[in-house]
Amino acid sequence: MLVLKDSTKMVVISTPGGDEVGVYFREPTTQELHQYNNEAVQRKRNKVIFRHSEAQIKFGAKIMTGIREGDCGAPDDAGNVVAISSDPKSPNYRSDWSDLIEKYAPTVIMALGAHVFGGAEALDGEEDAEDVGQD
Repeated sequence: MLVLKDSTKMVVISTPGGDEVGVYFREPTTQELHQYNNEAVQRKRNKVIFRHSEAQIKFGAKIMTGIREGDCGAPDDAGNVVAISSDPKSPNYRSDWSDLIEKYAPTVIMALGAHVFGGAEALDGEEDAEDVGQD
């Protein structure tokens, strides 16, 4: 059932290196959907320019709200790789977690943008269209 309220969702993204990263995100607004589509395909004079990757990163970053605990690590002040968290309540919290993802793992954000803004899929219904709404 599609629950029509604000909520956080998660998708697991497999990186090109084979790592899996759980990414939390919010649903995009209607305005963000329109903006994404306007930026993904642009027209300059008689040329159509495809900018899907740029739009995926820009809007993927806007809707990304966190990462799954333990999926990402970064060097600490001593140079040791330690787990990082996007949860302020976690002892592994890093306030710059999203900047680190954007700098070192942009494919994660791009994949999130492609997943969320790539469109919905329409499936064949179980009922005949003629029978719907007729009693």
